[in-house]
Amino acid sequence: MTKITKKSVNMEGAQYFAGSQFIYGVNEFIEAAKAPEFIVEKVIQRGQIYSFTAKWGHGKTALGLTWAVHIAAGRDFAGFKTLRSRALYLAGENPADIQLRVISICREFDIDPKELDGWLYFSDKAFPINQASVCDYFIQEIKRLIEASIDLIFVDTGMAHSEVDEENANGKMHKVAVAMRDLAINLDGAGLVVFMHPTQGANAETLRSRGGGAFAGQIDGELLAWQDAGTRQIKFWHSSKFRGGGFEPVYFDLKRIELDGYDDNFGNKAISVVALPSTKTKDVDSDELGGNNKKVFDAFVRCAQTKTLVTDREWRRIAYDALGGSKSANQAAYRRAKKTLLASKMVIDEGKHNSYRLPNTTNADVVCLENEL
Repeated sequence: MTKITKKSVNMEGAQYFAGSQFIYGVNEFIEAAKAPEFIVEKVIQRGQIYSFTAKWGHGKTALGLTWAVHIAAGRDFAGFKTLRSRALYLAGENPADIQLRVISICREFDIDPKELDGWLYFSDKAFPINQASVCDYFIQEIKRLIEASIDLIFVDTGMAHSEVDEENANGKMHKVAVAMRDLAINLDGAGLVVFMHPTQGANAETLRSRGGGAFAGQIDGELLAWQDAGTRQIKFWHSSKFRGGGFEPVYFDLKRIELDGYDDNFGNKAISVVALPSTKTKDVDSDELGGNNKKVFDAFVRCAQTKTLVTDREWRRIAYDALGGSKSANQAAYRRAKKTLLASKMVIDEGKHNSYRLPNTTNADVVCLENEL
């Protein structure tokens, strides 16, 4: 057992503080204060660490990558001003998918990829950020290969870029968060956005990243995205854990893109997805529905999980089971709820074959009508 002496304590303390000043008078302390520098107005500050949490399929990568391209191009996006900044995107989880998404985003927003030269960089190999020796080598290579400083880092995803095998292990996730902050600091004080999975069973009201308070305590803001089951519209906002003035929720639609020039070996076009700014035009949110309206809407969503277009007969049968009342009571409740859902555009009347669909269904999906009915 090592004996702790006054001399050993002093040596460890000196090494920890490295001989630098760390005690200040109030005026000396506040003179070092700097005004916030936003990369994305009201959303992302340089030098801050953010989690970006959404369920799988709720547009996390589509939205985050669209932000990255617009930031590198110096283009405003979704009503937010951007400061042209050098971004590094860690695409270790699925680099092949990211390549096609970048091409799709550039085509959809009429951005020449050559505009991004020297401004947007990618890493295609997942590595454990919380493993010091590996991360130090990564930082060394970044500084060797990229002469200018990195302003913002996207980590897609946090799980793919750590050696933690359980995101609910709070103590381990705390260390991951600390390591990510160290990465940002060592890359000239860059900002960092890490894509995270939500806690089990999360809904729009309880959406938070895994890792609990141990992880959340080490970050500066929690960005969130949720796709409404009915409208398929994505809400983007932040939790109460957010440094700065914050911003009002904004909405996005996911657009399915067929990429010309990237046909597979069977002659089918490659498919990708792009996040497009939208406006919340509906009066009712599926998360805000109550009573029989919610039961009837949920019945429609269950039908629509296997079919693009749902007949009134199919919808009514499932809705009656959910309502659980007498035949006459079910009929009245179904008619009222259906009228509300159609008026709020949460369900769309296809106008033929007495069939209905969810909003934002593509024309290609509707072509399947004859085969489905």
